[in-house]
Amino acid sequence: MCQAISSSSASGDPAAVSKAIDAVYTKMVGN
Repeated sequence: MCQAISSSSASGDPAAVSKAIDAVYTKMVGN
């Protein structure tokens, strides 16, 4: 989970990072 976000941040793609965070947040809230 955190590794996916970290790798996205390292790639320098803010959009990908935002989507990854949104997906994680949605899963946490959904559970």
